[in-house]
Amino acid sequence: MITINDEKCNGCGLCARDCFTKLIEIKGKKAVISHNSCISCGHCSAVCPQDAIIVNKYDMSEVSSFNPQYMQIDADQLFGFMQYRRSVRQFTNKPVEREKLDRIIEAGRYSPTGANIQTVRYIVLQNHLEDARRLAVEALHKTALEKPDDPYHDTYIRIYETAKQGQDILFHNPSAVIGVLDHRLNNNVSASIAASRMELMANALGLGVCFIGLFVRAVDYEPQLNDLMGINSRYKMAAALAVGYPAADYLRTVPRKKAKVEWK
Repeated sequence: MITINDEKCNGCGLCARDCFTKLIEIKGKKAVISHNSCISCGHCSAVCPQDAIIVNKYDMSEVSSFNPQYMQIDADQLFGFMQYRRSVRQFTNKPVEREKLDRIIEAGRYSPTGANIQTVRYIVLQNHLEDARRLAVEALHKTALEKPDDPYHDTYIRIYETAKQGQDILFHNPSAVIGVLDHRLNNNVSASIAASRMELMANALGLGVCFIGLFVRAVDYEPQLNDLMGINSRYKMAAALAVGYPAADYLRTVPRKKAKVEWK
């Protein structure tokens, strides 16, 4: 999975020390590969001061050297940015540019995944957004009829009734909806982390985002939605993000409940 350039390697041992799988050892003042359990995390390449390691699985041309102006952010500024974010449910009619959608997905791509498996996938609904909304509304209505004790029963009915009147209170008329999926054999943690980072990137690009949990429920309920989006039985949607240009200007942050913390 990795190649070590013997001419560049000076045997400093930083790669061996940082290797999670203990793949690398120092022998004869050189780094050598001792077994083949590499997970291609790239830590060895990132920590090497001699730039002597190539991770063969990836395109190394996208690797950038550390630049504090570009790769560090003040903690207070980061907290303020997260504190100010809102779940946007009012969007303008302005379409979101493809370049911005690509950058949002890139934020997901660079999110951590368990054992670096990188099985998260993304589906961007634009051309078929109205079809997806219609199928989702119908699926939620069907669920309400079949499960009157469902805690979201009244919400399903309201979504259906308002849709008949031409209103969209499921997606709120965004420019696009991005589905974030992972393999069914995995939990939703990796995809959820990716979705959270994608939301922050969208905010940084001047866009608004709302997590649409009821659409995720509808995808679970309705096979036609899976067919529309090309989701096979091996994958499960973990999050759905409605994305668009916000039609409201927020002038301040909002309060939150105190954190419930137990120190053990």
